[in-house]
Amino acid sequence: MKLFFHKFVIFFPISLFAMDIINISGKVVSESGEELIGANVSIVGGASGTATDASGNYRFDLMRKEVENPFFLKASYIGYQSLVDTIQFERIQENSLEINFSLPADVM
Repeated sequence: MKLFFHKFVIFFPISLFAMDIINISGKVVSESGEELIGANVSIVGGASGTATDASGNYRFDLMRKEVENPFFLKASYIGYQSLVDTIQFERIQENSLEINFSLPADVM
């Protein structure tokens, strides 16, 4: 009985903590479909974000308590127009969200 209690006390908070993490991933490409290496993807007004890899893919974790409903996800790259997507909590399935961006070229 004592062993069960200790496992419950240790693992129950971990499972609650895991429910508060949102895995955000996707791909950033140009309008022509070219992968944009090193594009920035971030939460507007927040500290969470990342850069795309050599295939234009990105992935980062976000604590649900860091953002309000809705929150805004922004993709940007030099020489391209930035895009912002509005994210409602209802769009998040099983603590996972995939958002792809197709950035238009910036006309000077």
